[in-house]
Amino acid sequence: MTVSRRLPWPPPVRARLALPLAVSTLLLVAGLGAGAADRLSARADATGTVRHVGRALAAQELVHALQRERGLALGVLAGDDRFAADLDAERRATDRARARLDAATPGLRTALADIRKARSATAQEAFTAYTGAISALLDATFAARPGGMQALEAISRAKEATSQERALVTAAFTAGSFTSAGHLGLLQVRAVKADAFARFERLATPAGRAALARAQQSHTPRLAAMERQAVDGSGGAPLSASPRAWHHATIGYDDALRSVQRSVAEEVRAPALAAVERATRHLVMLGALGALLVLGMPVLGVLAWRSVLRPLRRLSDHAGALADTLADQVSRVAQEHGDDTPDHALAARLQEPGPGRHADEFAEVAGALGDLHRSAVRLAAEHTALRRVTTESLVDLGVRHRNLAHRQLSFISVLQHNESDPATLARLCELDRLTSRMRRNAESLLVLAGKRGARRSSEPVPVADVLRLALTEVEDHHRVTLRVVDGAPVRGAVVAEVAHLLAELVENALTYSPPDSEVEVWARADEGECRITITDHGIGMTAEELATANARLRGAESFLVPPTRCLGHHVVGRLAERLGVRVWLHESLRCGVTARVALPEELLAVRPSPPRPEQPPELLGGVSAR
Repeated sequence: MTVSRRLPWPPPVRARLALPLAVSTLLLVAGLGAGAADRLSARADATGTVRHVGRALAAQELVHALQRERGLALGVLAGDDRFAADLDAERRATDRARARLDAATPGLRTALADIRKARSATAQEAFTAYTGAISALLDATFAARPGGMQALEAISRAKEATSQERALVTAAFTAGSFTSAGHLGLLQVRAVKADAFARFERLATPAGRAALARAQQSHTPRLAAMERQAVDGSGGAPLSASPRAWHHATIGYDDALRSVQRSVAEEVRAPALAAVERATRHLVMLGALGALLVLGMPVLGVLAWRSVLRPLRRLSDHAGALADTLADQVSRVAQEHGDDTPDHALAARLQEPGPGRHADEFAEVAGALGDLHRSAVRLAAEHTALRRVTTESLVDLGVRHRNLAHRQLSFISVLQHNESDPATLARLCELDRLTSRMRRNAESLLVLAGKRGARRSSEPVPVADVLRLALTEVEDHHRVTLRVVDGAPVRGAVVAEVAHLLAELVENALTYSPPDSEVEVWARADEGECRITITDHGIGMTAEELATANARLRGAESFLVPPTRCLGHHVVGRLAERLGVRVWLHESLRCGVTARVALPEELLAVRPSPPRPEQPPELLGGVSAR
């Protein structure tokens, strides 16, 4: 009988934690291995460059010794025995350089086999033998050229051409003249030298070109004169220059070129050495990180098992308890506010079954969080409904208050029409003004609730009359000096709202200025707009307060945010946003704050004329007590 056994699904949390850790460990170790392989490759390349530069420098030491020996040997073979002592010393230097090079690179011995034979031949044969050996050394050195070695090869070829020139001219000065073949060879060598120097200028770094420029400074005028004599000595013309003077004059230039070789080689070797050190450091870090991963992941897995299972169980229990508590609080809040009418759509949504409860810890947490989410949704819905009912109640209260104010104003108008006693008439005017302020407060409540006022006018009203209308709704209106330069009619449909906006700003200016100071109001036409300026002479505002106030005037801040004493700014901001009016505050020139209002052309019945600064402003009589 066969018994089939299925693996548990979903798998336990331990298995689900162990699998990602194991896969992550393998991927990280594979990534570290790939990085280590890349670093090893980079280190091998850099090490190869360092080794190749070292071999090139060792070969150049032998080339340098052979070049010196070649010049002296041609002087001796041309008939000047005074070069013999110097030649013996150079031969010993050549032997030492060859011994060092043979120990490092035994494969170059074949290229140097004919040097000793060239020492007892004629001048031309010796030149050919030395030159062939040196060319073989240079070709072997620069057969494989890693990055940056092209400039070193170019300066080495230029130095070799310079050395050939020195040897040919030494032999010619010793013999007293050039042969035709010798002079032709000199010209060819100079052409090769010029091409090599030009190639070095193209390939070298700025530091390499600077080193060559310093080396060129050792090319003295005396040496240049002897070079010109040699170049001009064609066709067997006699040469009077001393060969030893020529030889000694060229040694300094030769040593300077050798210094350029070393500096160029160092430019190649220094970055390679830094790359070797950097790659080695990275390899050590990668190895340490890999060991830490391999040893630390099992420990991390055990800690993860212990740190996840217990909080999951505690989270499940806490979420369930919180969901029950939240549901009780929602029911209690609804009962306190008398909202017993059920929302059937919301109730149906909240009664949808959550995820099933299994033995799996994640499923239990998901179910508890589902209960918590449904309680939170219900609480948000109840809060939204409560805010909607509150807003509607405030709107209804504002409308009633506004209507009562309208009726009271009508009744006061009748009393004013029938009254002849000046004292009583003055008191009725003050009562009319107070009632107008009450009506404006009721309309402010409607503005904050998002409702429009009921006052409308079909005829355009001059801006001066709009300003007077605004002043009828503020206290201490006698402290306001109203100056109008250019009036423009305001469309009748928005007169009441513009007057409301201006009244709030004027009242704010009067409230925050000394009782014995005045508030000035100007109206000007400018660039298709009607710009109104309200200036007080109070204590002013800080930069931070101005920024906060301007944010309210742009409608960028909720009026539910404290302080509530700034509700007038929020009313202005709502009206400005609705009408498309720009309102902002800034510091006055002397003291206090200036409010600026820009009525766009869309709110004006006639396009305002441009300003006339030469005409003095008109003081509107009957508005100010001054």
